[in-house]
Amino acid sequence: MTAPPLARWLGEFRGQLAESALLRIGLMAIIGIVWVYALLIVSDRVGADGAQLEALNAQLSRLRPLAGDREWARRAADADQQLKAMQAMVWVENDMGLAEAAFQDWVRGTAGRAGLGVRQLNVARVATPGASAPASGQPQLIRARLVAEVDHQALLGFLSEVARNQPAVVVERLLLRAAAQPPTAEIDLRILARDRRGAGR
Repeated sequence: MTAPPLARWLGEFRGQLAESALLRIGLMAIIGIVWVYALLIVSDRVGADGAQLEALNAQLSRLRPLAGDREWARRAADADQQLKAMQAMVWVENDMGLAEAAFQDWVRGTAGRAGLGVRQLNVARVATPGASAPASGQPQLIRARLVAEVDHQALLGFLSEVARNQPAVVVERLLLRAAAQPPTAEIDLRILARDRRGAGR
């Protein structure tokens, strides 16, 4: 009895995958691109985190005096829920130096648990060109660049942890260098962080 065409094709594909390192790397690259695309869709929702957070803070302040009115009370409750959801996405530490260190530790620890071989990790706060120094408690952008040896299972595990993490971590860029020996991935990540003095506002 001959195998169905799909089963035959899957068997042939598995054989080709076992024999060809280039095919495995290509498949890993495709899977990585699909994951990055999914993560970019998620990142669009948090792209304007800082501005939205401040807008919700201002909205909540305006609505509080009208709390006696039922409609306004409902709106105030909705705004408060949105504000809390946004605040849950922001990393909060005693100061921004600790926020950078905590983010670096998180990236290194998560990559290690996923099995990624970290070759380089740089973390830095991003200053907005031409802007004055942010006030205490204002969200600030922190970016990390991770260069790691590529193992497709480990990379997918790492990206999955990034997507699930709260407070939010966003993948800005993923570059696979399949021709390098060993193959490497460059991953740019970002978070919004604030010092604890502004966390309760």
